[in-house]
Amino acid sequence: MASQKKLETTAKKALKKAKEAVAEAQEKAEKASKKSRSKAADLRTDLKKTTAKAKLEKAQLADAKQAIEKKTAAAKKSAAKKVAATEKLAKVPSAPVAPAGNSALPLPHAVTVDVPTKRGTAKSADLSSLTMIQLRSLAREKKIVGYSRLSKATLVEKLQQA
Repeated sequence: MASQKKLETTAKKALKKAKEAVAEAQEKAEKASKKSRSKAADLRTDLKKTTAKAKLEKAQLADAKQAIEKKTAAAKKSAAKKVAATEKLAKVPSAPVAPAGNSALPLPHAVTVDVPTKRGTAKSADLSSLTMIQLRSLAREKKIVGYSRLSKATLVEKLQQA
């Protein structure tokens, strides 16, 4: 009988330990389940955010494509206009070109004057072909006031009037 009592107490202790182990395993399983549920919820939230971001980027990409298409069309139109203008210019007869060398054809509106040179001799020249230094020396000789501040075009005009 003593051995049977001993067996019963040992069996009770083993049953108690087994119940504790099962309870502990259930707690761990519940904790793991809660963690996995929260991770799943976080993943669903991230998925929603990523999906929304992808939709937004897709819409922006479509807008960018449309803008590029519009700019390309505008550039093509502009290029076509430039080609047409160039072709039009090519059809216009060109003005006579001056022969090679030092002599140039005088302009029809040009005025020629005698220009003093370093050697003291004077030669005939077109006013618009002279340098500013030569124009200023002519203005000095003709006693034009304020010639140093005038532009070349204005100085040529004043010299023609004088």
